[in-house]
Amino acid sequence: MHWKELAAIVIAANRSPELDANLNLNIPIEIPRVGDTSFLVKDLWNNKTKGIYTARQLGSFPLSIGRDKVAGGGIALLKIEVLGEHATQLSRSEPPH
Repeated sequence: MHWKELAAIVIAANRSPELDANLNLNIPIEIPRVGDTSFLVKDLWNNKTKGIYTARQLGSFPLSIGRDKVAGGGIALLKIEVLGEHATQLSRSEPPH
């Protein structure tokens, strides 16, 4: 997992060609003042939106990765983005790069 500014990428794999992997991830939130912040989670591998979650929900995030060697399986590639007013406030408070 890698956070950059107000987004993170999570990569997970399932090497089994026979079984799906059902995981429960603890996704650390590495931004200040998360409080009631919402996060948009997108599945980039399968081009789907997973949903909007709180920091607490990301602390116990269920993830299923289909078996390897089938369409859409073998890997999970998630993008997590800070949403709404909190994202605007954080981007204003960060020093320019």
